[in-house]
This record gives sequence, structure tokens and C-alpha cells, in this order.
Amino acid sequence: MKSLGRLLREWNVLYKTKDETHHAGKNWIQVNCPWCDMGRNKFHLGLHVSGKAGHCWVCGKRSPVEALRLLTGQSRRIIGQALSTVNPEVVLKTKRGKYEEPEGLRSDKKKIIRYLENRGFWNAKTVVEAFQLKFWEKHWRIFIPILTAKGNEASWTSRAMGEEVKPRYLSAHSHQETTPHKSLLYGEWLLPNRRAIVVVEGPTDVWRAYGTLPVVGLFGVQFSEEQAAKLLDYRNIVLALDNDLAGEKAVNRLQGLLQGYGHDRVYRLLPYTDMGDEPYERLDLAKKSLEGLYYL
Repeated sequence: MKSLGRLLREWNVLYKTKDETHHAGKNWIQVNCPWCDMGRNKFHLGLHVSGKAGHCWVCGKRSPVEALRLLTGQSRRIIGQALSTVNPEVVLKTKRGKYEEPEGLRSDKKKIIRYLENRGFWNAKTVVEAFQLKFWEKHWRIFIPILTAKGNEASWTSRAMGEEVKPRYLSAHSHQETTPHKSLLYGEWLLPNRRAIVVVEGPTDVWRAYGTLPVVGLFGVQFSEEQAAKLLDYRNIVLALDNDLAGEKAVNRLQGLLQGYGHDRVYRLLPYTDMGDEPYERLDLAKKSLEGLYYL
């Protein structure tokens, strides 16, 4: 008996497992939906490892036989026979990295606190403690651990502590992370509940609003399908990306995607420029104006 994964490989069908995409749950494999994904590699369609069920994040319930017929060009009879002999006990596993911090890290909080305070962070001490920041002396950077929603170490990035230090952000290689950081929401492990979430771009944006708003970061203006899927777990979603052309385009794409998934409580909050430079008076006003929405 063959596993569903082996059949997909024999038929040259691209797929992802739960270790590779947030869309895939336990005992499910994600493939491109032939009705809504073709040419986009979004892997919206989930196939159960038993071969007896299919569900698309966009289209809803789908027939595995019909989906694979369209993906492979094989007849319904051949696909049906193959799926009837699938061994659901064979669990697919993908090789994952191991969380590994770089050498040269120091728990020198004073340098980081001084740097943040010079940038106007009144909550610098709280930020350093809450986000477990370290000083990467060799490269003169702030080392930024990235945790899963459950608080497990998964990846890391780092932020330059001077304009002359390039690049601004330097992140873990794939072998140094258990989960790709672009599939995670920075700061999600610190949120008190799932009533509301404010989405910003980077770690410094998260630090600025921490303690005032329930905030997470996307690690840049570009977002992944996995990050968008995680946002669906929250009752109210407020998009507060940078107030520039790239940020506006990203907000439009993300809002359209979330609403396409059926989420009808997606809002916008425009900072002056970006959340990392937002005056604290404005953050307090934003909190007060959205208190009814957050149920804070």
C-alpha cells in the first residue's frame, strides 16, 4: 500500500505538509486547488491522508478524485483505484532545522535600552525584557528571538544598531530555525486573547505599540499565506502598515485576502508614517478610539 504522498510524487503533483505550511493540519496534505490556485502555488486545497476527503480554504469541500483528475490528467477510474489502496498510517515528515542562535551574543541590556531610548522608546526596558532581546556584539546588532504563538523558540532575526550597519535586518538561515520566520507573527506569543489584533510591519513597530495595543508584526511589508491564515483566528483585525505606497498596496492585498476567506471584521489604522515612529500620544488616541472594537 502506498501513502498519499508517494502517489502525489509519482503523479508529479506539488504538495506541502504541516511542517511547510500553516494551511495543513495534522493528517492533511496541501496541493494547488485546480479550481482557484492554478499558476499561483497557493496550496489552498487540503487532501486527507486517507484520500477520502478534500477541502479548499477558498472553495470549500472538494472531491479528491475530481481534484486529482484535473491536476494529473489521469482518469477517474485510475485515481479512484489508487486512492482506495492508500495507507493512511504513513505520516509524511519534512526535514526541519534546529533552533540555533549565532555566536557572540551578550545579555548586555544597557546598550539596547540606551539605543531604544535614544530613538524615543519610553518603554525600552519593558521591551527588552518582554521580547528577550540580546546584544550581538560582533555585528553591532539587536538579536531578536522569534517564538511561536505557544511561546516556543522557532527562529530569529536581528536589527542593526546604526545607520552604517548593513543590512538593516539579518535573519536566521533555514537550518537555524524550526519554522520559517515569515510564516509566524512577531509578538503573537504575548497577546492576552484573540479578541483583536493590530498588524504592523516590523519588530520595531511592534515594540513601539507594545503595552498599548495588541500588536503583531509581519517582518516586512510583504506577507505570506501562512501569516494571513493565522490572522483568521482573531475576531477583529486592524491593519496598520506603514503609511506609504508599498504599505497601502500591502493593506489592500491583505484586506482583500482576509475578506475572501470570509472574515468581515477587518479595519484600517493609518499611522503618520510608520508605527515605529508613531508618537505615544497618537497610540493612546488610537487605543481609546478602538476600545469599543477591542472590548478592552
